[in-house]
Amino acid sequence: MRIRESSYYASITKHYIANKPKGYDSVAWEAKITRTSCLNFKCLADHQEEKLLRAEVAYGEKIADVGNLQKPFDGWVVYNAYSVLIAIFYKEGNTTVFEIPIRAFLKDKYQSGNKSLTRKRAVEICSSILDITPNRSSHSKPLTSNNDDLNPNQLSQS
Repeated sequence: MRIRESSYYASITKHYIANKPKGYDSVAWEAKITRTSCLNFKCLADHQEEKLLRAEVAYGEKIADVGNLQKPFDGWVVYNAYSVLIAIFYKEGNTTVFEIPIRAFLKDKYQSGNKSLTRKRAVEICSSILDITPNRSSHSKPLTSNNDDLNPNQLSQS
């Protein structure tokens, strides 16, 4: 099975549910994968840069009504988000997943004069290296905190 960027989505989400970054209310992340020793700076589209930067303060969207898919709710807003690029340098048996603050990535993109981020440079600017693996299952279900069995009728009004 070919590992794709999306193979990591569940693991990344589980990581942030279990490890909320201190000093932040939310996490906004964009994952990119490369099978080489560098990640082209063009991998992050302009609108993704903009939205990740906006999420550091406040950002929200309405979830589109698409076909017969059941959506979790109509929309969402994130405040004070820890905005990061998850750079996955994939190599069978030697994959590294870097958590890079979006501002560090963009500074390198616009000020380094390079066309790509090397694995070596990712080590230097990352905030951490994540110990996560791809989800090899094709089954997709929503990921939540440990309130999975919470009945909305049990919630008290504050």
